Amino acid sequence: MRRIDRKTLILVLFFIVFSFINIDIAMAERWEYGITEDEEGINFTNTTAIVDTEKREIRLPKVMPNMVDFLGDGFEYIVLTPEGVKKVNTDGSMTLVAEKGDPNNPISAIAGSSHPDFIVARENTVTHYSFTGSEYVPNPAFATGGYTNVLSVGTKELDHAILNSDGNVTYQAFTGDAMVPANALSPKGFSNPIAMTVFKDHYGIAVVDGDEIKYFKEGSSVTSTISGLTNILSISAADGGNIAVVANNQVKHYNLLEGNAFAYNSHLSTIAGLTSPTCVALRPGSYDRIIVDGNKVNYYMWTGSEFVKNGTMSKEITGLQDIGKYLPKAVAESIVYSLTGDKMATHIKLWIDTEEEPMDLPEGTKIKWFISASEDDDSWIETELGKWIALPEPGKDFRWKAELSTTNRNNTPKIFPVIVLQTNSRPDPPEVYEPTGCYLNSSPVIHWKYNDPDGDPQNGFQIVVTKRTGEIILDQTVKSGEHKYIIDKEATGFLWDTGTSEFSVKVKVWDTLTDSEGNDVEGVESEWSETINFCVIAYDRPVISKIVTPHSSDIAISKGMSVEDIPKTKAGGLVTLEVDSIGVDSAKFEFPYLTKFATIAETKIMEGYEDKTNKKWQVS
Repeated sequence: MRRIDRKTLILVLFFIVFSFINIDIAMAERWEYGITEDEEGINFTNTTAIVDTEKREIRLPKVMPNMVDFLGDGFEYIVLTPEGVKKVNTDGSMTLVAEKGDPNNPISAIAGSSHPDFIVARENTVTHYSFTGSEYVPNPAFATGGYTNVLSVGTKELDHAILNSDGNVTYQAFTGDAMVPANALSPKGFSNPIAMTVFKDHYGIAVVDGDEIKYFKEGSSVTSTISGLTNILSISAADGGNIAVVANNQVKHYNLLEGNAFAYNSHLSTIAGLTSPTCVALRPGSYDRIIVDGNKVNYYMWTGSEFVKNGTMSKEITGLQDIGKYLPKAVAESIVYSLTGDKMATHIKLWIDTEEEPMDLPEGTKIKWFISASEDDDSWIETELGKWIALPEPGKDFRWKAELSTTNRNNTPKIFPVIVLQTNSRPDPPEVYEPTGCYLNSSPVIHWKYNDPDGDPQNGFQIVVTKRTGEIILDQTVKSGEHKYIIDKEATGFLWDTGTSEFSVKVKVWDTLTDSEGNDVEGVESEWSETINFCVIAYDRPVISKIVTPHSSDIAISKGMSVEDIPKTKAGGLVTLEVDSIGVDSAKFEFPYLTKFATIAETKIMEGYEDKTNKKWQVS
């Protein structure tokens, strides 16, 4: 762009002002989620983490894949409560049948055995409880031990199988006299063990290994696999090849086919209204099931066409959702925040606005953050808190997601409020004004036009000046709202020292945003301006090297020097002046004195500078 005279400048400024008045400016926007009951900011359909509005934190859920089970094929069932194992009778009453016991060796799983017995697994032991006719008592004949952090259990008549945290299954078979490990029925080597179940009508075992369900039909080799699931928490098998799975806030049903593959059964996966299911148990001989959903234990009976909730045998138990170990992974996802009208944003930033620590990350835990500018579930971009992210393309619908995980299931990461999502559109590349000719000043002023689609003011800029060869001579970042920069403002001879008079310049800018306290903060940067070439023809750093009358020497004449401070001489005095030049090949010097001009005795290029672009001159 050419340098414009004053009259043209007035017209251009009028046009800019008029344009801003008529444009629908898309101001940068921000949305906050404070983890409080009166705020709607979470997509609970896709959220599997605990959003605790009382403690104002987001954390992993505690789960136990086997915290409820039927007692054989009867209607009664057992459930693990904060007080211990309770039996729910057909009339809806509850009976404590096994104490919670040693808190240092907590119950980790329960399962119904041969009616009416059940088993209780702790960290490294399994206790079998038998009914005497009046009470339940431990039966040492069916007890086993020596395990490593029991995660899940399954039973078939008097047999039981244990899934350990080391990724191995141990199947214990009752021989008639004792419990004996059955190695042929004990698959091993699971990388992310979560839960298991045993079929009631054959020796098949299904193990949840990460996001896969691996089926072993009467052996230790995988027979078939169910994949395509996420966030699997619990699994239960009955007879007839039926299994139910809690995955991604749903309870899904599968049937075993003749070829040993499983098929999804949509008719038996129709239970609606679930909020945060964590455990499921199937009743042998039927499609009835119990689902643990938060603090609720819901009993659903199959009528032949639909599930009906049995209100008498469904229970709500305070503290149920806090039993167990933390789930290895869960997510919290926001609702979709949308810009109004046709407004679009090019950048997005996520951070936590709090005076305290924004997150708690105990040993073995971590949190990954993601943002999206689309409602497409595959459009997530991993991000860092507090960092502006350039979107692949402008968007108007935005979400955030936190992925919480732990390798130590006794610990959970936590997120504290306030979670802030902010959008912004980057400023346009600045338009650097191009001079019509060379700058006649050794401290040229570089001007540019600034424009931001959101109407945000400039916060700062970066300017890079190079020689025409590409060698960088100036790279400076300045926090300033001014749309100009003075090169060598202090007249240090910076450009003269480069040895050239032809240069190139480019500029990029940052816009200004406002934080929650009303302070101006740096926004996002523009792309670079076009590179503009310019030249300089100027004198620089004049120095009085010698005055004979009155005698003085080496007096620099600086920019802005007052008349009183300029060196003086008398009529007839001899003065020698040295001056630098940039891009000057020939020079003529004049020194006005009242109505006359001083006599120039000699003008010459100082020795060694004759062939240089930037020279030193001596005038006397």
